[in-house]
Amino acid sequence: LIRGDKMFLNLDWTTINWDIASTLSSSFLSIVAIIISVVAVVKTSKDNNRILEENSRAYISIYTEALIANRNHFYIIIKNFGNTNAFIESIEVDNKTREMIKLGNKDYIDRIVNNQLAPNQSITHLVSTQKKEFDSNHISKFKITYKSGRKIYSDTFEFNLSWNSTMPSISISTADYDKQFLELYQDEIRKKL
Repeated sequence: LIRGDKMFLNLDWTTINWDIASTLSSSFLSIVAIIISVVAVVKTSKDNNRILEENSRAYISIYTEALIANRNHFYIIIKNFGNTNAFIESIEVDNKTREMIKLGNKDYIDRIVNNQLAPNQSITHLVSTQKKEFDSNHISKFKITYKSGRKIYSDTFEFNLSWNSTMPSISISTADYDKQFLELYQDEIRKKL
């Protein structure tokens, strides 16, 4: 390293072709800008694909619903809230819940496996709270695996099956038709809350 009028970093600054240096530095900056742009486009594309997938995929949910509260039965509902078909690959249910939701000696919950649910389509499964196996304090566990497009999703749901069937409501066992209609109307409003 020589310091003086003409030498710095072993370069003779008086002999440098500044046009070539300017072109090289412009080319270097252009390449850096292109690389940054490509990285930004790839990241944006991945983000857009993820958002598109989230907006267009199937979303399966499992929940309970009572048509008339305070009655001895309710329904388990398996519904596709997404925007594309869902192909049900498997459904796992804990053993106690499986016994609680059997109808007679038949286990119908597995019948949804290898079937499709269209967008907003649901499957209902009747559950009786009068069975000796029914435990209103048990936390049930469902794991459902389904295919939407080319991807496979798996969701687990844990909840008390009976909480929805025991919401306060007017008893209609001996009620006249006006009260029965009012009961059904109240339940319909409750579902929309």
